[in-house]
Amino acid sequence: MGSALIVIAWALPAVFGADRFTLIAVMLLSGLGNAFAGESVYKVWTQELFPTLLRATATGVTMAFTRAVTGLTALGTPAFALGHTRLFFGLLFGFMLLAAVIGLAWVPRLPKAPGFGQKPVSTAEPSPLADALPAEPTASAA
Repeated sequence: MGSALIVIAWALPAVFGADRFTLIAVMLLSGLGNAFAGESVYKVWTQELFPTLLRATATGVTMAFTRAVTGLTALGTPAFALGHTRLFFGLLFGFMLLAAVIGLAWVPRLPKAPGFGQKPVSTAEPSPLADALPAEPTASAA
């Protein structure tokens, strides 16, 4: 759902041109889609890819890498977008579509965390004082 909203959002200016309506639609649709398929979901899935002792380091390295690439790319983006607006939005649409296909094809094949989908089992034994405590008053007793 989220991936589809993001792909549709970036298709609008690529197909219809970048005007006020399509750019506002991009903000609204991609903002809604990112709630379901954005960075927060990426962070959840990456947690399952690395052993516990390496999770924070691996997540930090991947986030730092993507932010560095994004920062470097941002140096040339305004000039490229002004000179080749339709191509720019076409590339964004293509990258979003590629990311959605990779996510939908690859993520379901990732190994699940141990115990995923099973009911939690409590190993704690009941306290011997539990039987000695008075019962909670119910609404009908009040």
